Amino acid sequence: RNTARFHPDRLEEYSLLLLKHGGADLYKYGDAVQTWTKNDANIRKNEIFWLEVSRMLYGLKVFEENDIIHLDLKPQNIVYNEEKNRINFIDFGMLTTKTQLLNKIDRYPPGYAHWSYPFETTMWSSKLYTEYTKSSESVKSAVIKRLITDINDKCDPFFDHITAYSVTNVDQKELKTFFYQSFIEMFGEISTSNIPRKTFIDKSVNTFDSYGVGMALMYMLNSSRHLMSNKLFDGMTELFLQMINSNV
Repeated sequence: RNTARFHPDRLEEYSLLLLKHGGADLYKYGDAVQTWTKNDANIRKNEIFWLEVSRMLYGLKVFEENDIIHLDLKPQNIVYNEEKNRINFIDFGMLTTKTQLLNKIDRYPPGYAHWSYPFETTMWSSKLYTEYTKSSESVKSAVIKRLITDINDKCDPFFDHITAYSVTNVDQKELKTFFYQSFIEMFGEISTSNIPRKTFIDKSVNTFDSYGVGMALMYMLNSSRHLMSNKLFDGMTELFLQMINSNV
């Protein structure tokens, strides 16, 4: 469809989406916001940005309603044009449908294969899921320990992104403990509740893109912490941490 206006109800008619300069990606924009002096003008600019974020959340809703998964959402693939107050997703090279992804789920790389993948995707493999659910407690503990070691070796960029580490006092060790604990809790629920693999996969796939957006928003939140009240910061932190919690 050749059009200058995007129609979310006609996604099946699109084959290519071209944007004029969309602005800085959120990783670069967050870096800039970190340097802003706290004054009325910058506080207002920050408020305008966060109001525009609601349109990005609407974008996730459009994806879900149309069986679409971006599969590569992270701060570098979300752009913001400050002049136009416009936020957009970019880089749709990995975009697929939920149906297509489910058909090849066993061939998809585990979560620790890339720092931006949700941790729980380590359990997408039917072989690993079966190995865990059918094993003794000692084997289950060994599986969890092995996966956490693999994640810890490869996912430091994830923790750097969600903390905006250079400008906050967040203790990364404490944050890692929180995430690993939620990861362990997920394994416990899978084991004690006998959750079918299909149920787990559906929940994980359905929240894949919200995980990427949550990571980007955590980075922006920590980058703009000095421009908002503690109450607002704490409330948004709780929300965004739920978006990136491993225990789906």
